[in-house]
Amino acid sequence: MFDMENCNTGIVLIDAPTGTGKTQYIKQLGATPVNTLTSEQLVDAFLQMCRSESSLDDLVEKFRHIVYFENMESLCGKEETQKLAAQFIRKLSERKPITLTGINFRQKLPFFLSNLGEYRHFLYASKVETSRPADISPSVEK
Repeated sequence: MFDMENCNTGIVLIDAPTGTGKTQYIKQLGATPVNTLTSEQLVDAFLQMCRSESSLDDLVEKFRHIVYFENMESLCGKEETQKLAAQFIRKLSERKPITLTGINFRQKLPFFLSNLGEYRHFLYASKVETSRPADISPSVEK
């Protein structure tokens, strides 16, 4: 199992198909509703930031308690949204390690990845029983 304390980068991507236990896995790492944000919530925060004319640094300060991001594949589509998300997560990871879960990062989020900077990417190829805690180990990593 992955150990965040021994990670040499501030950003970790956990990439796996539906039903592999990504959410359960990050709960084992310490994810709670208080320190976790979905990509949909992140996009809403970007929209509010633009409406209120606040800065990305203001948003980083507002979400300084966030450590986990779920369902990042929902960012697919808009190049600028992916770039802004990457910039935001890079800034947030300057303060602490950040873990992101999603499906097909490389295919769905090319602009996000190319703007993210240094990260570790773990790809899980097989499903596990969701009734037990996730016990998945990386099959491919960047």
